[in-house]
Amino acid sequence: MDSYKEEQAQGKDLNSDQLAAVAKYPEVVQQLDFSRDLVKQLTQISNEAARVLKKQSKKELAEKSLAEIERFKEFLTYQSVLHQLVMINNI
Repeated sequence: MDSYKEEQAQGKDLNSDQLAAVAKYPEVVQQLDFSRDLVKQLTQISNEAARVLKKQSKKELAEKSLAEIERFKEFLTYQSVLHQLVMINNI
């Protein structure tokens, strides 16, 4: 399309398809710019989503670890109570 535009500027005769292409040139450039901006925005959104998912995953892992620690504490408490009951029964 650039070459058609240059040929037209030099005064060369263009056929109807070439003239139509030259007439649509600004629209095509605008669409390309829009597409580039859209790709850039979608990339940013994708990166943000990945970052949020990673952060959420870390949070879920931390919550799971805390829950496991609490379960282990409860187990140790029960074990201690049972140990004390055995000690009382052995006296």
